[in-house]
Amino acid sequence: MDKAADYKTLGCRIERSGVEDSVGKEPDGAVREGHPSLESLQERCVLFTKGFDQASRKYKPVGEDPRHDARFLETVFNSMQDGLIVMDSDLNIVCANVYMETTYGENAPLTGKRCYTVFWKRNRPCPWCPALRAIDTVEAHREIVPYPSEDNPMKWMELTAFPLRNTDGRIEGAIEYVKDVTESKRAEAEIRRLARFSGENPHPVMRISGEGTIEYANDAAAPLLNTWKCSVNQALPGPWSKMSREVLCSGLRKDAQVKCGKRIFSLTFAPVRNSGYVNIYGLDITELKQLAVQLRQAQKMEAMGTLASGIAHDFNNILSAVIGYTELSMEGVEKGSVLESNLGEVLKAGGRAKNLVKQILTFTRRTDLALVPLQIMDVVREALKLLRASLPSTIEIRSKIESDSVVVADSTQIHQVLMNLCTNAAHAMREDGGILEVGLRDVVCEPWNGLLQGTRGACQTIMGETRIVHLDLSPGCYTELSVSDTGHGMTPEVMENIFDPFFTTKKRGEGTGMGLSQVHGIVENHRGTIRVQSDPGKGSTFRIYLPVVEKRQSQATRTEKPALPYGNEHILFVDDEVALADIGKKSLESLGYTVDARTSSVEALELFKSAPEEFDVIVSDMMMPKISGKKLAEEIRRIRPGIPVIICTGFSENVLVKEGDESGIRAILVKPLMTHELAAGIRKVLDV
Repeated sequence: MDKAADYKTLGCRIERSGVEDSVGKEPDGAVREGHPSLESLQERCVLFTKGFDQASRKYKPVGEDPRHDARFLETVFNSMQDGLIVMDSDLNIVCANVYMETTYGENAPLTGKRCYTVFWKRNRPCPWCPALRAIDTVEAHREIVPYPSEDNPMKWMELTAFPLRNTDGRIEGAIEYVKDVTESKRAEAEIRRLARFSGENPHPVMRISGEGTIEYANDAAAPLLNTWKCSVNQALPGPWSKMSREVLCSGLRKDAQVKCGKRIFSLTFAPVRNSGYVNIYGLDITELKQLAVQLRQAQKMEAMGTLASGIAHDFNNILSAVIGYTELSMEGVEKGSVLESNLGEVLKAGGRAKNLVKQILTFTRRTDLALVPLQIMDVVREALKLLRASLPSTIEIRSKIESDSVVVADSTQIHQVLMNLCTNAAHAMREDGGILEVGLRDVVCEPWNGLLQGTRGACQTIMGETRIVHLDLSPGCYTELSVSDTGHGMTPEVMENIFDPFFTTKKRGEGTGMGLSQVHGIVENHRGTIRVQSDPGKGSTFRIYLPVVEKRQSQATRTEKPALPYGNEHILFVDDEVALADIGKKSLESLGYTVDARTSSVEALELFKSAPEEFDVIVSDMMMPKISGKKLAEEIRRIRPGIPVIICTGFSENVLVKEGDESGIRAILVKPLMTHELAAGIRKVLDV
């Protein structure tokens, strides 16, 4: 039989094999997704042979030799754009179509050669050979395998083998269908990559059907599903399902927000045109919400700072008059008299008011902080005085001050910390009253070595010293500032969040949630630490630990009144407040100076121009009408370079003026001024 006859016989065997065998299944019965099924390949072969028979009967000329049918089959066989080979039971190639001969032309002719030698360069059958499996199991088998290729290292081939029967029905070989599926594999990989895109998205993504059913949700959508108490293939909760249907009907997007525990998500319901479903895109906006609150708070603080600076200027002028005239009055009062005592109390009140203005300006960032050696006991006593006047009588205030140690701190910030903690403690007892106790003592922090019973926070008194163990404190001596109350206490859940910005358990309008956050920040800036102990119904205790410096101030040094320095120089004193100009003139004249006082910077400048060599120093207020203190200093410097200028201001902002800049300013004094502060500042610039 010639080659055409072989093709005719092959066509019959293909048809017989396709009809009798179970085609299109893997050994486990599964069909690989994304590729043509074996059933479809079988159908191709059956249709091929049936189509041949129909075509040959239709086009065969009357009286032609029947072998023309075989040549027609050979033409169709070689016209296939995929490979087709026939092998015997030993995997020798019996015949191959033109596609295979052309594709593997370097090994042509293929007939008579073993397939694994020609195609795979092996000396034995491939372990995954589908042809051998088809012969052994009498079933069709398929494999998709990478094929070694010089021009395309990622080439993939789909091999589908069918058992080949002879006319007696015995298996005598296999027919193998070869298809290049490289592009299909690439497309599959791209589809998988795109499918992973939404799953890898860190933001929630969901797809909702027209009926409101969740068809898909990525991992990031878990908080939403947990909040809604639903899952994929379940319906959205009522209001969200309604919104999804409204969006689908209108074709317009809608935005919404949902709170999931402590997190807040912004959701966008976006309809997909002509699809019948809606996509939900989520974004965690918790931090954005917090930033918005912080921005509003910062804007309030900025407005408060502007207001406070204006109030401070006017209030400092009033205080300057009170303090100044009190000091002048005390000079002519009999020592030890009742009047001297009364005036002394007025002077102390003026000093407290001065510190109060400083606290306001510090809180609104209108003044610089100064970390200096400080005895906290003085700050505690001053704060307790204010508390006793402001807290209701139902709250008993107790103090236990046992330390006079010195720490490096800013008195205003320590005062703020103490007032904040005491205010919170009072708030916890506002209904039933209670006891507010403030303590101050020295403790020694030791590394954990087993000597102290307990672990973190353990405390013992050994030879008169209180010793503690704190895992996050370096060994050394610390001052412990404690604030305790007998209020309602806190749960562990509340304690975990009390230092978070804007966290508060107070009702709207009673607090911003910034107090303890600021306390925590201040303590950390002082290289200290803060601890809290609380139980529901048993009150709370806050303990602050600040490192102690070795140097301590003596009581004599602390209470010694500074001596007033005298002089005989000529001073030009300028302040737009008549009372302050009068006080400055009288105070400095009492110290031996010659003083010309003016309430107008314009008049002061004209006076200086008329006799520039007569003056030794200029003292001027900063906020002056028409010509400011800084501008006055610049004008005077043009007339007489080198003359010292002192500026008095209600707040020291570096953006306004700096010592030693081009304006000739030598010193800045913060109002309200005590006589000894003004005298010391003058001597400082004159005695250089």
